[in-house]
Amino acid sequence: MMHLTAETALDLIEGRLTSDERAVWEAHAQACKDCENEIEYWKRALGMLE
Repeated sequence: MMHLTAETALDLIEGRLTSDERAVWEAHAQACKDCENEIEYWKRALGMLE
């Protein structure tokens, strides 16, 4: 499987993925430290914008 792109990470965080897509990427992120870090990076970045 490929790694999360910034766009996909943001779609995941903001709830724009289907439930199936969300399940796939969440499972992948649990097994892939790089993707987990990508999600956390974007969560922090979005938090700074609020």
